[in-house]
Amino acid sequence: MKRRVNDLMTEIQHRCAENVEIEKIEAMVAEMDRIYSLAEDLQWSYEELLNEDNLATNVHEWNAFHYAVVDTRATFHVYKEKIMKSSKTETAERKAAFEEGKEPCNLRIPKWQLTPFNGDIMQFGAFWDQFQASVHSRTDLNDIEKFICLRSNLKGPALDVISGFSITATNYPEAVKTL
Repeated sequence: MKRRVNDLMTEIQHRCAENVEIEKIEAMVAEMDRIYSLAEDLQWSYEELLNEDNLATNVHEWNAFHYAVVDTRATFHVYKEKIMKSSKTETAERKAAFEEGKEPCNLRIPKWQLTPFNGDIMQFGAFWDQFQASVHSRTDLNDIEKFICLRSNLKGPALDVISGFSITATNYPEAVKTL
């Protein structure tokens, strides 16, 4: 049984590294847990039959095996969390892209709300100073997040000017130049 669990652990870790569909890996983790539970029951019964010397060695080996199972579960949960977070981020980015300025950007920017820029050239300096201070100059935001924030703080003709740009990291500097 330990061999089956070991094979499943190897396959789970491989599939997490290869970004396989989460449902397939989840099924493998459930199977690993089911077989591990059976092996653990047998292990307890087996340990009762051992003398002290053999018991210490056997417990040490079992603990190493147990920690490997725990590590595999942790690897899967980290992978699952990453996939879920990525999915939520993509959903938020799509929503922000479609909202086109109707909602203020709520990514990792400070709490203050920018006054949306509507294309009035006389107001661009004030808008850009605020945007640059709160979003553009931040190193903890990537260009996609900055682009989403920029787009969500534009309306009217200003939004129309960059509406042809897809929200990508490469297009963010181009959209800024265009404005």
